[in-house]
Amino acid sequence: MKKIFLTTVIALAVCSTLMFAQDAPIPSSSGTGSLKNKNGYDILPQANDWGLGISASATLDYFGNLMNGNLYNGSASNAFAYPNSPLPFSLSSYGGLTLLGKKVLDESNAYRVRLLVLMSNLKETEKVLQDAIDADISYPVYVEDARITKNTALMLGVGKEMRRGSHRVQGVYGGEAMIGFYSSTINYTYGNPMNINFPRPTISGLGYYYNDNFPNLNLLDERIVKEKSGLSGFIGVRPFIGVEYFFAPKISISGEFGYVLGYIKDISKDELTLERLNPTSAEVEKVIRTDNWNEQRSFGLGPENLNGSLNLLFYF
Repeated sequence: MKKIFLTTVIALAVCSTLMFAQDAPIPSSSGTGSLKNKNGYDILPQANDWGLGISASATLDYFGNLMNGNLYNGSASNAFAYPNSPLPFSLSSYGGLTLLGKKVLDESNAYRVRLLVLMSNLKETEKVLQDAIDADISYPVYVEDARITKNTALMLGVGKEMRRGSHRVQGVYGGEAMIGFYSSTINYTYGNPMNINFPRPTISGLGYYYNDNFPNLNLLDERIVKEKSGLSGFIGVRPFIGVEYFFAPKISISGEFGYVLGYIKDISKDELTLERLNPTSAEVEKVIRTDNWNEQRSFGLGPENLNGSLNLLFYF
């Protein structure tokens, strides 16, 4: 992944060396210099232009993973994924897609909107010995347990951007107000069913029995089938600073670093769905337990790049 990133940077540097000699500041109607290429096209965005960008980090991750067959490579943006971030989750590590919109006011100012939509789905499986009354130990039979984890997040940032510089390399800085929501759901399936012969079936390390976590409670054997986290809400502010490089007329790649001051609060309770064997009816029944004792509220300050340390932008 590092090789791909370095190759991209070197290629852009070579292109810029060839193009700089053909750039020329041409006086505009306002009397200020407007940077144009040899064909007379504006290189830098002009007043009232709109900008649209996407996270180039996700693209680099995809091609890097495609070329070496590894699904867990990360681009340079993951260097900013701090474990103690005030955000309720590490956005960079999930690889969500960040969209960036801009409204250029003048050569030094722009409004911006950043949207991150994150959806991940991870399935894990593990073999476990099949329960049987007359099992043949010489020919063991295995069944499969599965755990499917789904994460969903939405983060919106609205702010003001300022820039300095009159050539292809522009310094950018500013701030954003942020709001976001996050939730996750884990579903469990088991190869060994509950029945009158096996009220506590054998399970793999992917699942667990509720009684094992609370041994002092007088409960029937209950195993988890669904674990739903409560909806978490987030509000905060994010000052940022970075560099934007225009390698073609009104097309740029930018890198930025942000710092977040944020507050997180659980909006709804965590919920567990369990199954157990009713000893009277000999039927499997569902039980729902709500977490009424653990409500998250936190306030923090820390670095976080909002999965946007590397962006590809187009102005029109």
